Amino acid sequence: MLSSRDAWMLEKALSIGVFEKSTMGGILDHAELYSEHEPHSGIVDARPTAEVRQQAKSEPDGELLALYGTVSRRLQRVAEQDATCAAVLIAFHGDSGSKHACAKHGLGRMGALVRFTNAGRELVRQGAKKARAAKLKLTPEQRVDSELELQQIQPVATREVLIGRALAEAQALYREACELWNANAPEKRTSHDELIQSGGRRRWNE
Repeated sequence: MLSSRDAWMLEKALSIGVFEKSTMGGILDHAELYSEHEPHSGIVDARPTAEVRQQAKSEPDGELLALYGTVSRRLQRVAEQDATCAAVLIAFHGDSGSKHACAKHGLGRMGALVRFTNAGRELVRQGAKKARAAKLKLTPEQRVDSELELQQIQPVATREVLIGRALAEAQALYREACELWNANAPEKRTSHDELIQSGGRRRWNE
């Protein structure tokens, strides 16, 4: 799992909305399980575009921009190794996760990861059939969300089984994503005082 500090960093950076308007969105596109998996080759850039800055109420300050950069670079390293893991972190700690945390289905933020699971793909197919019947144009995420909501109103045993499977798969995906995030932590810098106390034997990281 992530440390409370890392979770805060992700949620703070993703809550600003810059990542949703940037090429970070490409990670999600590459990692959706209802499409074919491909290695992520895009560049994750945390710098807000002119369009984003115009839409924002105020210009991001230096601390926020530094946070964007820190989170962006680390997510980029994760995405280069596994695009799905990066997408899982974005979904869980971003707006989708926040929305599901308040939903009535009881899955919490894990509800945002259902669409990345094998069981979730089946829910997507079920939702697609209903959407076509109702002539609605829904994204795969919206189809999953509608199935989760429908289960609260009209419980169906087979759908409940699928949701249970999806939850277990989502938890496993999140653990894997957290492990990869933690594995890409920046190297700890050695302070000047520690270097002096060690007699210069420890490496000074610039």
